[in-house]
Amino acid sequence: RAKGSDPEAAAFIEASTWPDEIKKDARFYDEGKDEPTFLLPGFPDMQRHRDWHYVNHSLGHPANAPRSLGQLDKRLDLLASQVADRKAKDQERAYALPWLIHLTADAHQPLHVVSRYDAKGRSDEGGNRLFIEHPFHPRLSSMSLHAYWDDLPGPPWLRGEPLTRAAETIVASRPPPPPAGGMRVWLQESWTIAKDSAYPAGDDPVPTISAEFDTQAQAIARQRIAESAYRLAELLKRLLGG
Repeated sequence: RAKGSDPEAAAFIEASTWPDEIKKDARFYDEGKDEPTFLLPGFPDMQRHRDWHYVNHSLGHPANAPRSLGQLDKRLDLLASQVADRKAKDQERAYALPWLIHLTADAHQPLHVVSRYDAKGRSDEGGNRLFIEHPFHPRLSSMSLHAYWDDLPGPPWLRGEPLTRAAETIVASRPPPPPAGGMRVWLQESWTIAKDSAYPAGDDPVPTISAEFDTQAQAIARQRIAESAYRLAELLKRLLGG
């Protein structure tokens, strides 16, 4: 089990959030929007690859939904192959590993696999364009629904022993899930959760989170985090051979 004082565990944890952290790192750039930045040693490119984090299967009015540009489904397979490739350069596998760790978790977050479309074909971009009132948050009463689901497993600033204790608490109360049958199943599970449980009921343009919805969402998020942890562990054992 990872302890905050273990430098290897600390590096693994930091690697898991790195694909999000580069979104604010000036050394990286958004393709098609920014000028390319200088290629640093060990990197295949300096792109932020924002479209790797999601795949937007449609909810609501699928006939009016455009084709998703997200690559989460494709990248999971490609990154797993890169990590497993013992003929690849170490730097290539080292680059792929943080992405694989991170995208495994993204695949288990319901709003990373859907967008809800209205009758005019307008997307909520995985809940990023749907703002909610959150009366139970200690600091933020208003946020996007996507941010709400992202933050449910715990605050993003957790590190060291507090993070270890939080992770152990979540996993200890939940047994390993049955074999999923592949990464596509993770995405299908998330789509079903999004369809059934990720959106507050009603047509309010700025819905208010109820206590019942919040309790259910927290339970779902902790279950998905535990499942992603078990599945990532098994995946890395298989890919790395031990």
